[in-house]
Amino acid sequence: MKSYLANYDTNFISQERYIDWASGCSLVIRRNVYEALNGFDENFFLYCEDEDFCKRANMLGFKVLYTPDITVIHYEGGSAKNKQIKEFSVRQRTISELYFFKKHFQDKFSKILIFYKLISVIGSLFNRRFKIIRNLLKDIKL
Repeated sequence: MKSYLANYDTNFISQERYIDWASGCSLVIRRNVYEALNGFDENFFLYCEDEDFCKRANMLGFKVLYTPDITVIHYEGGSAKNKQIKEFSVRQRTISELYFFKKHFQDKFSKILIFYKLISVIGSLFNRRFKIIRNLLKDIKL
């Protein structure tokens, strides 16, 4: 199993600190914070709901704390082994990312969308993932 922590300075990952967001698989949320935010945004079907939750928490003055005292092992993509599920996952991630950017960066969204389209056109020449994203961008209404 590849460890993402292998790429980081051990002093950096061994120190407790406030961060912008944490993966949903490792979030422990106080009830008062969850209630203040009215829970997760149900417009996210899959992916980015944790980023949105943490961003909204930060906007209300709450903090997201990283602590090295707890270890979580997350087998990212573990359930997306076959081709159909992978394609579904790519589509859902892209939809969620675009919703997140539109929700939180409305003033920059048109530029972000242009970037997505440009990267998907160039990338589709080399990678199936980008082909999926390119086709999705043709299909969805934003």
